[in-house]
Amino acid sequence: MIDSFTNGTDLGQNIGNSSTKVGCTMNDRSGFEARLSRMVAHPTWSRGIEYCLLIYVFTQPFVRHTATVQAVSLSVALVLWVLKILYFGKHEFDRNRVNIFLAIYTLIVILSILFGEERIIGIKAFKSDIAKMLILYAIVISETKTIGQIKRILYAILVSISLLVLASLFEYISVVGTYDSFYQYVYKTTNRGTIITNFAELSIFYFPVSALLFFLEKRLILRMAIGVSVMLQILFIGLSGCRTALVAVGFVGLFLPLVLKRYKTIVSLGLGLVVFLYFVHALRPDMNYKQEYLEIFSLSTYLSPNAVGNRMPTWKATFEMWKQRPVLGYGYGWKKFVKIWQKKEYKGLLTSPHNLFLSLLFESGLLGLISFLVFLAAVFMALFRNYMRSVLDDHRVLLLGLVILLASTTVSSFSMSTWAGSHGKMMMVMIALGLCKLENGFSRVVGEVGASSENSY
Repeated sequence: MIDSFTNGTDLGQNIGNSSTKVGCTMNDRSGFEARLSRMVAHPTWSRGIEYCLLIYVFTQPFVRHTATVQAVSLSVALVLWVLKILYFGKHEFDRNRVNIFLAIYTLIVILSILFGEERIIGIKAFKSDIAKMLILYAIVISETKTIGQIKRILYAILVSISLLVLASLFEYISVVGTYDSFYQYVYKTTNRGTIITNFAELSIFYFPVSALLFFLEKRLILRMAIGVSVMLQILFIGLSGCRTALVAVGFVGLFLPLVLKRYKTIVSLGLGLVVFLYFVHALRPDMNYKQEYLEIFSLSTYLSPNAVGNRMPTWKATFEMWKQRPVLGYGYGWKKFVKIWQKKEYKGLLTSPHNLFLSLLFESGLLGLISFLVFLAAVFMALFRNYMRSVLDDHRVLLLGLVILLASTTVSSFSMSTWAGSHGKMMMVMIALGLCKLENGFSRVVGEVGASSENSY
C-alpha cells in the first residue's frame, strides 16, 4: 500500500516534470521566435537598409568605377528588406494607380523582349535597368518614413555630383592644362579612363535635385554650400554647350522658385545669369555662346535636314523602323538600336534615338509608349494629391520640387533618352520619395497645412 502510494507519487512527479520540460521547450521556442522577430524589426535593420541605399545613390555618377560597390549595396539592401517582410510581415507597397500602371508597363516591356529581336540584349537591359528600378522603388517607398530620411538621400545625391564637379576642376587645373583638351577629355563618353563622363546629361537630373535641396535646407551655412555647388554645376553646363541641359537649367531656375513663391530668388538668378555669361565668355571666347544659345529659340534649328545636333535623320529613321513593328517594337534595350539599323542598311545614324518617346516606340511599341505616359500621368496626379494632403511644410516643398523635376525631365526627353541607365534608377528613387507615407505627414482634411516638420528628423 505504502509502495503503491510511493510509486503513485513518483509517477505524478515524473508526469509533472515531463509537463514542465514540454512547457519549457515550448516557451524556449516561442521566446526564440520573439527574439528573432524583435531582431528583424529592430531599427538597426532599417538603418542598414538606409545606409546601403545611400551608398548606392552616392555612387551613381561614378558607375564605371563603382559597379561592384553598387551591386553589393543594392543586394544587401534587398536581402535585409525581404527578411523584414518575411519575419515582420509589414510593407507599404499598396495597390494604388501608380503601382498598377507601373506593373502594366513592366509587363509590356517583358512581352516586347519575348516577341522582339536580339532577346539576349533585351534580357540584360531588363536586368540592369527595369529590375533595379523596381527594387529601388519598392524599398524606398516602404522604408522612408521621415523628412530626415528624405534629406539624407538628397544630400547623398548632392555630395556625389559636387565631388564630380571638383574632380572636373582638378582635371582642368592639374591633368590636362588647356580647356580645349579638357573639354574633349571630360565630355567624350568613349573615354573610359576618366570618372567624368557625360556631365551635361547627368546634370539634367542632378541640377534640379540640388536646387530643390537648396530650398529645403534652412541652415545658412549648409545652404551657402549648396548654392556654391549649384553655381558650379551651372558653370560646367554652360561650358559644355549642351543646349538640352541649358534648357533644363532655365526651366528649373524659373519654375521652381516661381511655384515656391520665391520671387527674390528669380531676380537673383537673373543677375547671376549675367555674371555667368561673362565668365563663360572669359573662359572660352571662341564658344560664341550668344549664337549657340539663340539657336534654341530659332525655328530653323528644328527644320533643317540635320536639325537638333544631327538628331533629325536618326529620329526619322527610328520612326520608319517603328512602323514595321508598331505594337511591341523591337524589344527593350537601347544597345540593340545600332545592330537593327545596320541590318536595315541605314547609314550614319546615332547609337540611340536620343528621344525618349521615339525610344519607347522603337523598344516597346505603341503599347509601351502609352503605358509609360499613363504611368507618368498617374505619378503627377499622386504627387498633387499628396501635396494637397500634406501637413509638413518641407514635405510640400519636396513634392513641388518633384513635380518640377518630372516636368523638366519630360521636356529634356525630346532630345535625350532621359530614363535610360542611371537616370532612370534615380528618377524612380525620387518618385518613391514623393509617394512614400511619412509618419504624421498627411491629413485626411485637405487644407490643414503649416505644421512644423522639425520633429521629423
